[in-house]
Amino acid sequence: MRLISNMSRKIIFFCVFMTFSGCNSESGEGDNLMPDAGNGIDAGTDNDFDSGKDDNPDASLQDSGEDYDHCWNVMDASFPEDISFTSIWGSSPEDIFAAGIIYQPESEISRGYIFHYNGQSWNKMDTPEMPIINSIHGSGSDSVYAVGANMAAYFYNGNDWTVIHDSYGDTMREIQDVWVSDADDIYAIVLFHIHAGNTVSEIHHYNGEEMQMGIMENMRFMGIWGTSDNNIYISAIGNDKEGGIIFHYDGKEGSSAEENFNVDVYRDVWGDSAENFYMVGSIWNEDGTDVEESKIIHYDGSSWMIVQDAIPFELRNLTGSSADDVYAAGINFNYETLNMVEGALYHYNGNEWSRMKIPGNWFISGLWAAYKGEAYAVGGYINDHSARIFRYSCDM
Repeated sequence: MRLISNMSRKIIFFCVFMTFSGCNSESGEGDNLMPDAGNGIDAGTDNDFDSGKDDNPDASLQDSGEDYDHCWNVMDASFPEDISFTSIWGSSPEDIFAAGIIYQPESEISRGYIFHYNGQSWNKMDTPEMPIINSIHGSGSDSVYAVGANMAAYFYNGNDWTVIHDSYGDTMREIQDVWVSDADDIYAIVLFHIHAGNTVSEIHHYNGEEMQMGIMENMRFMGIWGTSDNNIYISAIGNDKEGGIIFHYDGKEGSSAEENFNVDVYRDVWGDSAENFYMVGSIWNEDGTDVEESKIIHYDGSSWMIVQDAIPFELRNLTGSSADDVYAAGINFNYETLNMVEGALYHYNGNEWSRMKIPGNWFISGLWAAYKGEAYAVGGYINDHSARIFRYSCDM
């Protein structure tokens, strides 16, 4: 058997970046949201993380003694010790949103949180009670959307977070990813987990007033990105043994590319024009217990082709700011022991893909590039599972 079941893979994929002791997507009560975690957070304060400067000199790579890319550093902020980050997006380097979750063992649920960076410090935002937030994206500082478990969807207008679609007890459905074209033009992919090994995916469109379903496909959508209403790409995996799928949606109908380049699962997609899209995908070993390598494929407006292969990591995240500034993040994950071994980050400068020199004990679960030479990533440290936000600031 070449592929492990989709449901098993879903649980593993989800738990890899969740540093709590269990996995549960239900929303519920439990108001001990931000207890003093012993690292600078106090529930009785205004939630300012006292990030008095941009980067933490203690976390700098400048004096590490290793040949690292010194443009990458850990941002100076203290987060709850039990939090895990899932997604990051910003309208500018002075307006960044990061989604995180905390598992609460006493209630066996996971709660979602959103943090904001104003160019000076990271702060926990006041939000409605949220379940797990899978993705956050927007079109401006006053138009940000967050989606997640139990069909939960939220909107930020620059002042307050409000509920678009309330989470409910149907734990079989979740919004996996969201792409915002503009304030009243939002596309999201929804997963309906019918049973182990079989997932039905839906494309939902929100016009600022109501959420409507577009099409339904018998596959598992993973990531969504577009350049217009009629040019949206989705990275996917087929049920059973269908392997990775390159899916296109024109606003009305969907179609799959004939070539999948022997990829077992496509994890993420990003592009900045109809002639410039990227996807990252992975190949599993014969018994489906480990990832052998990853590939990066590119669409030039007429056809897809492999631009980088034999990458010895499982690539999971993709972002960019322009055609000559693209990032892909991955990990070496031991599926037998369910432990992360090493993290990795790759960059495309317009001419070639190369591995960036970051510490191997960094893992990245979300990426956002502001512009060339300025990028941000959420993740943490493999050794102690502590959450961190990383910043790349360099003249390129």
